Amino acid sequence: MICQNNKRTPVSLVFRRFLLLNKRLLKKPTFVIVILLIPLIALSLNFLSEGEAGIVTIALSREDENDAYAKKLCDEIVENTSLISFIIADDPKTALETVKSGKADEAWIFRENSEERMDKFSVNHKKINALVDCVNRKDTMFLKIAREKLFAVLFSNCTVPVYLNFIDSEVSELDGFDSETLLKYYETVNVERGLFNQTDGKSSFAMPKQSTDYVSAPLRGLCASCVFLLSLSVCIVAVQDRKNGVFIQLPKRSFPVFNLFYHISGLLLALVTMLLSLYALGIFVGFLREIVCLILYAFSLSGFGMILTRTVKKISVLGTLIPILVIAEIIICPIFLNFNSMMSVAHIFPTYYYLRAISSDSYILYFAIYALVTCTAGGIADLLSRD
Repeated sequence: MICQNNKRTPVSLVFRRFLLLNKRLLKKPTFVIVILLIPLIALSLNFLSEGEAGIVTIALSREDENDAYAKKLCDEIVENTSLISFIIADDPKTALETVKSGKADEAWIFRENSEERMDKFSVNHKKINALVDCVNRKDTMFLKIAREKLFAVLFSNCTVPVYLNFIDSEVSELDGFDSETLLKYYETVNVERGLFNQTDGKSSFAMPKQSTDYVSAPLRGLCASCVFLLSLSVCIVAVQDRKNGVFIQLPKRSFPVFNLFYHISGLLLALVTMLLSLYALGIFVGFLREIVCLILYAFSLSGFGMILTRTVKKISVLGTLIPILVIAEIIICPIFLNFNSMMSVAHIFPTYYYLRAISSDSYILYFAIYALVTCTAGGIADLLSRD
């Protein structure tokens, strides 16, 4: 007679409980909807970023229609943009009428002799020698953002005359070289990295080159907000299970660890979905950093949820708080805008640390401390609780 050993290893027990918990959670329609929201938001924003978002409309025109340099600048402005819709006007008068009638929010009118004006600016930028007239009915924040596109094109084209002027006035050793030779050398210099790198000022880490499209910029924050919403939904299910006596057979000493495992299990599928969505759309800062930040985010959300479920024990009150917390998190955390006056409140939310840690080495340490503190506080609250 052969006796079989049916004892399961600790790893198999953990895996089995993980599958059972996820099976229960996935039976809740809310979980499935929120998880599906993550790739849906990612694909929607990516679709908008490739199309014409049309937040503002700009009318472009030239005082001299034969000005080749101004035409080149206009072509560069129109190329690769999704924030702005452009209308090409036949002349400045038509552009102004377009703004007056409300068909365009602003007109960018390139003055005649644009290349000569650019050269004069490179020699003496303090002297007012306007190249472009910007005419609008009312200046708005979106128009100021749109003008960054204009400034970027003008700056990139201004570098050539500035370079030639600097060589001519400051580098006497190259006096024997003509402009054509100097320009050939200028064109051989391939600047692969961006002019600016996002860093925390304390470390050598810099964000890799990514798409700077204004529409897809909040994508990471919105995906993180979906995971935050899901973690709050896990809180409601945890309170329901506790009231229904699902965990009544668990020893009280082991409950904090099981509660942490319960919360993380409910988030794991959403975190994997978020990771794959960010990778598929190219919004990725490196595999190791992404994994570390998501692990810390999972523990932070779980600790936050454990504290919340011990503080608010009524499901009705908890359900009322969820939309308030999510809206507050989206507004306060740096997803769309960064409000410095609300930074002290933003430190409450795990999403704030996650978004900061993605681009800052020092915030990874703060993120780890936040995760440790919230999980420890949640565990202590579980031990002290009577139910």
